[in-house]
Amino acid sequence: MNAERSNILKVVILGILTIGGTPGRFPSLASIQNHGVSILPDDPYSFQGAAGPQATVIPQVVTGQSFNRAYRVTVVAPTSYLGDASLHWETSQSINPRDNLQISFHIRKIGHSDENGIRASISFESGSISENRSLDAIIPCNSSSWIPYRFNFKALNYHPAGEARIVLRFGYGPQAFEIGGIEAINLGADQQLPTFGIPVISTDVLNNYGAYFDSGTGGSLSIIDVSNQPFDKAFRISTNGTSDFIYRSGLTLNNTQAVIEGDLILLAFYARKLEPIDDGPIKAQVTFERNGGNYEKSLSINFPNDTDQWRLYQIPFRSRTDFLPGEAHLIFHFGYGPQKFEIADIKLRKYGLETHPDQLPRSFYYPGRGELGAQWRREAEDRIEQHRKGDLSIIVRDRNGAPLPDATVRVNQRSHAFRFGSAVTAQLLAGEGETAIEREIYRSRVTSHFNATVLENDLKWPFWEDWAAWNRQATFDALNWLKGNNLPVRGHTLIWPSYGHMPKDTHNLSPPALRSRIDQHFTDILGPKSAGGRCYQWDVINEPFHNYEIQGRIPGINGVEESQGLLGNQEMVRWFQTARSIDGATKLFLNDFDILAGGGYEKTHQDYLYALAEWLIANGAPVDGIGFQGHVSSFTTPADMQRTIERFAALPVQFAVTEFDVNTLDEDLQADYLRDFLTLVFSYPKFTDFLQWGFWEKSHWIPQAALYRQDWSSKPIALAYTDLIYRRWWTDHSGQTDAHGKLNVRGFQGEYRITATWLRETTGATVRLGQNSEIVLELDVDAPRPSIRRNR
Repeated sequence: MNAERSNILKVVILGILTIGGTPGRFPSLASIQNHGVSILPDDPYSFQGAAGPQATVIPQVVTGQSFNRAYRVTVVAPTSYLGDASLHWETSQSINPRDNLQISFHIRKIGHSDENGIRASISFESGSISENRSLDAIIPCNSSSWIPYRFNFKALNYHPAGEARIVLRFGYGPQAFEIGGIEAINLGADQQLPTFGIPVISTDVLNNYGAYFDSGTGGSLSIIDVSNQPFDKAFRISTNGTSDFIYRSGLTLNNTQAVIEGDLILLAFYARKLEPIDDGPIKAQVTFERNGGNYEKSLSINFPNDTDQWRLYQIPFRSRTDFLPGEAHLIFHFGYGPQKFEIADIKLRKYGLETHPDQLPRSFYYPGRGELGAQWRREAEDRIEQHRKGDLSIIVRDRNGAPLPDATVRVNQRSHAFRFGSAVTAQLLAGEGETAIEREIYRSRVTSHFNATVLENDLKWPFWEDWAAWNRQATFDALNWLKGNNLPVRGHTLIWPSYGHMPKDTHNLSPPALRSRIDQHFTDILGPKSAGGRCYQWDVINEPFHNYEIQGRIPGINGVEESQGLLGNQEMVRWFQTARSIDGATKLFLNDFDILAGGGYEKTHQDYLYALAEWLIANGAPVDGIGFQGHVSSFTTPADMQRTIERFAALPVQFAVTEFDVNTLDEDLQADYLRDFLTLVFSYPKFTDFLQWGFWEKSHWIPQAALYRQDWSSKPIALAYTDLIYRRWWTDHSGQTDAHGKLNVRGFQGEYRITATWLRETTGATVRLGQNSEIVLELDVDAPRPSIRRNR
């Protein structure tokens, strides 16, 4: 980033996020817009006093920060709703539809020493209807240090000055926190593209393409006339059968224009499905890749239209490397079938390094996206209601055990029973890497967003043993820190069975020596002085379908060649048995990718993992669970994913999503797909865990897949995630006991704080809600005696 653009970025951030780190190579959206106009009142800290029936707000002076004023918010007792206590700021400037707005602040917890984080939300709204909120975000934070939050969003409607407002809601108590450095800025409308883009492939696609079909199955391609569309011609493609790989048939378009690494490129085309009817979406994917050699890919994505209606796909991506003309191609793969579909108006244009993806149009359809009434969604919500909630009975009595009617009971959830987690980096948790401020923010996001973790690399065999390059003490420090913060850890992974993922000294060992070396590793890492007893689950074998040099592949699966590898299939059984004998408390998993992800096309891969799990169990391996990784770059439809889950549900094991991320520059698509994927997973009782493979751009193997940008601003996917786990799947309830001193509540399973109040007396207790729970609270009062009527 050049100095001028770097300075613009600093101005836009206005000192709110003065954290360390080098600006990214590509522009932020703020840096290509104007400097922004404040929409807050002249003095946003002018309020003082009651902000609700149990809340007070007092302005504070702050020192040692990039801001000097804050509010101290105190909620002294539980209230019925989050909105029972609030602060709001009316906008001082008019706002147009689609204006880019930015709200930022620092926040820290200062009171009530429980495990709860700050219970608050921030919204931008007008009127009283929630649909009019351009932003409505939960603020999960439980740190006593100042932690920055920043939200970028677009205004839904026009608002004259004073009509819209920013609202901070915080009614759930008791709690105390401070919020300062409050800024709200209008960055204006999206800047128009500086260019219409330079074509990367020929603009005369219909006369400059190549096509091929699997000789074993056959197929055809023709050019047809089209009417009543923005185009008048289309490719009609038919495949007569199913190939072993999707790339056996394809349509190719070579690049005619050079591309450099980092170029922002927009792929656009229309597609519709013709046959077979009612049998899922088009089974195809489109790839931009090197035309030969290692076929390095910059994009590989499906286009799962399941209808005969034309759907426009507009997909932005960045080139991963340089290509001279003719060195790359855009290729549509469609080897699976039989099927018939059409594609039209294919365009591939580049916009250089300085364009931001938000400046480009984006559209992507998959069945059920945005459809609130979709059948799969209704069924998932019904299962969530059945399997993820429980009935809680609260009985309130007086000092003599008599029921207390009309007692006020408040039920506030504190944690989930289901584990929502992320991969984390030991170095950042242990105090190494990045800046001290960034490490503090990182740790705060870990404790406030997740209730389970997995160390991304630190427990993998080569890293575990490489003391010089990979500090094992940092791993121990991180494990201790996670334990101290009540965050359970998944172990990943005992063996990734190919030489590329094993220590170099194993590469030339004889079979007996290699077997002994593997046993030595298991004994070391699972021992009580190492990671033994510290991990609630372990991936014993990682990715056995593609990594089988050591153990081979079991027989009997169509399309999979049987092999024994160096040590034989039976070695896999022994690995599970060895792990169980060393650490008997941990759950042992088989972990693999592209089972739920990958567009749902990897049928052979799915068949092998299912058969391998059956085979291991039948041969005496103590398999406790299946890990579905979930690295998404092609989008499996919810219906296809549902079929896969229900098939695997026949196995007598539990499930976990272990490595979820969504690799696309389309941030709205990211958010929608996480919401749908997680909703479906959460609805099936077989699943106990959902872990993402990182959450911050500066510590993520695919930065664009993270929840938070490198400046810690929230992406839409972060808001979708926190909305699910802290709003839609979270229970806070208030009510009165009946004549028998009882209140029944149905809530999401997890830990709760229950308080009961009668007159001025209050008591409380903590309870863990499973399928059904009951708690009795006793108040030091006398229940009212029933009135007695005398007959005269």
